Amino acid sequence: MEVDRTTGFGLALVLLIAYVFVNPIGEGPSPTPTPTSTWALSFQPQDGYCWTGAWNEGGRDYTTIKNELAYWKASTGKGVYLLGFWELMTYPITTDIDTAKRLIDEGLLGGIVLALQGGGGESGSEAINKIASGGYDSKLTTIAQKLKDFGYPSFIRFFAEFNGQWSSAGDSPTVFKNAFIRARNIFRDVGARTEFWFSPVPYPLYPDRPAPISDNWPWQDYYPGDDYVDWITPSFHDYTLYAWSHSQTAEQTFDQLANPFLSFASQHGKAMAFPETSFYDDYYSDDYGVPRSYQVAFTSKFFSYVDSNDRVKAYVVYDFSAAISKPEILSVYKQRVTSNRYIGR
Repeated sequence: MEVDRTTGFGLALVLLIAYVFVNPIGEGPSPTPTPTSTWALSFQPQDGYCWTGAWNEGGRDYTTIKNELAYWKASTGKGVYLLGFWELMTYPITTDIDTAKRLIDEGLLGGIVLALQGGGGESGSEAINKIASGGYDSKLTTIAQKLKDFGYPSFIRFFAEFNGQWSSAGDSPTVFKNAFIRARNIFRDVGARTEFWFSPVPYPLYPDRPAPISDNWPWQDYYPGDDYVDWITPSFHDYTLYAWSHSQTAEQTFDQLANPFLSFASQHGKAMAFPETSFYDDYYSDDYGVPRSYQVAFTSKFFSYVDSNDRVKAYVVYDFSAAISKPEILSVYKQRVTSNRYIGR
């Protein structure tokens, strides 16, 4: 059937106008979740974009956190998208989720990261064993229900740095995997769209006792499987990279330690994030004598690495206020984060 050319042109024009209306020229992609998971919509930015983030540092009340977010934005020119909170299994469930929702509703934040961990008189190993045996089912169910109602991007960082020498959460790969799977299945049963982060550390020995990575700490052995993990998220800090190898530049050490995780994420079809990174730590950086020039190089390399790898879709800075209080680090951060690649608030 022949189509009238005038009608065809008019239809094309309407479609073009509609496309531009939905996709405004000059703006980055919407962080709206896209259906990439087999069981739920996935909370991930599109390829080529990265969520900014930082860990909560002060009080956990609404006003304190709001002021914290405002300070970061005023200092760097871009507010963070993700805010991280530590959630000890022994403590009562905090109001962090409710506070984050209020801030998101006001346009000051985009999502939340909850780091489940031991503490408060309970070791990481004890907490992991209790999760694996069902002892924390009730608390996990409550958290899952709250995050389901939350409705915004939410992530569980499950026992961060479990393979570190300072953590007992990785005492048994089998128990760790069982705990991870049990927790993830609870969230699925509730219907929460929360995604789970697998968060080893690439330098499993204490920074003040640097040594090559030992086969005694094989983080891959703790991987619970592709059906339960959404992101591969290794910690990266300026002071640990410096302590790990004084003889190499920040750029060399960064690539050496980050690339195995990037390859693993690629092989397993997972997004990657740096869930805990410090450009300057208020205690450890000075304690280990990290030169400011190294921290500046680390910060620059960090952004270059993200810029070069679309699989890296988020970062959450630890001790952010301390880092941006250093003019040299702040200068690099401000310059790099202005890119449209980095989604903030």
